Amino acid sequence: MAVPAFIVANLARLCHKRNLIARLIKGCRVDARAGCFAYEITEYFQRSNEHFSRPDAFTGAFVLRQQESQMPKLKTKSGAKKRFKVTATGKVMAAQRGKRHGMIKRTKKQIRQLRGTRVLFKTDGDNIKKYFLPNA
Repeated sequence: MAVPAFIVANLARLCHKRNLIARLIKGCRVDARAGCFAYEITEYFQRSNEHFSRPDAFTGAFVLRQQESQMPKLKTKSGAKKRFKVTATGKVMAAQRGKRHGMIKRTKKQIRQLRGTRVLFKTDGDNIKKYFLPNA
């Protein structure tokens, strides 16, 4: 019994009986159990719905399906949630700098003008959205 090609491609990493499989693939004569072993491998792959689709109508071989690789979920940084806000147009708003300490040396006009928020530069905003607010 010939071992199908789709099995040959995956045998090296799936089975610990590599020398037996190598002899099966080469077509060498082995004991009676080897034929049963090849049959079991073929049956396993045909039952497995996870990796292989139905047989191709023309060739009769099982076709390897592309499985989606599942990336881990991107989480928003909790510190960035508190410091930045993304507007409807995609700009990033942040608080003005320079009002945390040293207020005694600033003029009243400076303090007044530093109230509220401002729009970050586009490149800074893009970095914030990419690394800290991926779902925004």
